[in-house]
Amino acid sequence: MFYWSTSRRLESRAGHPAFTGRQSTSSEVGLRDFLPAAALLAAGLVGLTASWLLSGTQSGQYLVVMAPTSSLVDSVNLVTRNGGRLAATSSLPNVVIAGSSQAHFAASLRQAGAWLAVSVPAVAGCGGPFSSQEQTS
Repeated sequence: MFYWSTSRRLESRAGHPAFTGRQSTSSEVGLRDFLPAAALLAAGLVGLTASWLLSGTQSGQYLVVMAPTSSLVDSVNLVTRNGGRLAATSSLPNVVIAGSSQAHFAASLRQAGAWLAVSVPAVAGCGGPFSSQEQTS
């Protein structure tokens, strides 16, 4: 059994065989000590992003991810061939935001070769900053 002593060293009780290596002090902190926290952070961010993308109302706009070797022209051609329009581009040529009013637009993109096509909420920055009522008043 291990415990923290008042001198901030990890010590072993009764010569436990699990701890036979060099005892580390608080000044010997390395990158490996932060890996569990970094893994939890990454998993949390992925979970939050997935829940954000899968929640909300249908906005008629979709995040489309093509194969990494696809160019921007390939991405735009795929969207337009399936009845959509380009709403925004990203810094990556294989990731675009597409708009369409068709109900099965995302499924047709995936069938045509897109790796990912999911509806994004309107708060993603893909829609106008105001609703039509706010613009007329």
